[in-house]
Amino acid sequence: MKKKKVLMWMSVSNLKPIGGPSGYLYNIYDYVNKTDEITNIDFLPPSKNKPNFISKVISFLVQNFSLIRFWSLKTHLLKKNNVLFDIDLSCYDIIHFHDTISLFMARDLIDNFNGLILLTSHSPQPLHLEYMENECSSFTTNQTKTLINILELIDKFSFLRADYVMFPCEEAKDPYKKWSFFDKTINIKEDKFFYCPTGTKDFFMVDNRDKIRRKYNIGNKDFLISYVGRHNLIKGYDNLKIIGKKILNQHNNVYFIVAGKEGPIKRLNHKRWIEVGYTNDPHSLINASDLFILPNKQTFFDLILLEVLSIGTKIMATYTGGNKFFKKFENINLIYYKNTNDAIRKINSLITDESSYDKKINREIFKTNFTTSKFLLNYNNVINTLK
Repeated sequence: MKKKKVLMWMSVSNLKPIGGPSGYLYNIYDYVNKTDEITNIDFLPPSKNKPNFISKVISFLVQNFSLIRFWSLKTHLLKKNNVLFDIDLSCYDIIHFHDTISLFMARDLIDNFNGLILLTSHSPQPLHLEYMENECSSFTTNQTKTLINILELIDKFSFLRADYVMFPCEEAKDPYKKWSFFDKTINIKEDKFFYCPTGTKDFFMVDNRDKIRRKYNIGNKDFLISYVGRHNLIKGYDNLKIIGKKILNQHNNVYFIVAGKEGPIKRLNHKRWIEVGYTNDPHSLINASDLFILPNKQTFFDLILLEVLSIGTKIMATYTGGNKFFKKFENINLIYYKNTNDAIRKINSLITDESSYDKKINREIFKTNFTTSKFLLNYNNVINTLK
């Protein structure tokens, strides 16, 4: 059977080895370009726009003045994308969008498209709810209300416009069910959804365990807990600090090492709480640690969890959204926790437990189920059945 031709709606200029849709699609793009195995998936070409002096001035004003930032964001959200990079959409059977805003902006471009429109939201909860909880601190109440209303309109339009909505697993839909529109209008249409667990590349560490520990003055016998990700509420960074403060005050041989841009929530002020900021090699930090903690309050299907699986480090995670999917795997080195007190109790137990665990178990689960190759095989099998 001939594979359906797919256009992934993101410019290759925006693909980066980070979290979210940019990192998700970066892994796919990287795999497609390194092998001859996949020939039916394309991306939007590189952007032709280069920053000039005026655009840099505008960027500075937007970042530093909330009123200008509000009007810029409002204008951006409501605009239409009418530039198509000289691509003939009729060559494609499927256009796959990876956020609701991009689909909304392309509404005129895809108006006469005869193929299928797919949507994967990637957001741990509906975008307007995520924005309301995490991004509105610099705006007035009226500005916030305006932006939330616009974002909800965008979310509604995109979920309705899509012919199919792809989630990595059924559990990833849980946070969306709290949005009345999704639960009562979209979720009731069982034939609108299909599921395909995410895959990613196998990661290799630049520095070994001993080198990382020497670099940060951590002893070989000290217990090291790592976290990689955004420092905000939905990722549970506030709860991570609560857990860290309690654990660090109880033990003299425990360290936390944290990667990711600091803010909006600031670090825990403790000498054994180490913030390294953004790094191109978080995997060496994870490999050097005894435990990786994933404290997110809501989650879609975290790429970082797959990356930690590929490294083999033991994981402690909240039982929410896409995290729940991994309960099905036997012998997996993953511990779920209910709240901060439960996490503290279980970490204390791990600290005093001198038994070792086999990193090969999580790595084998990863290699069998969550590589990019496995994902693309499953993806093509599923989309070829769509009508």
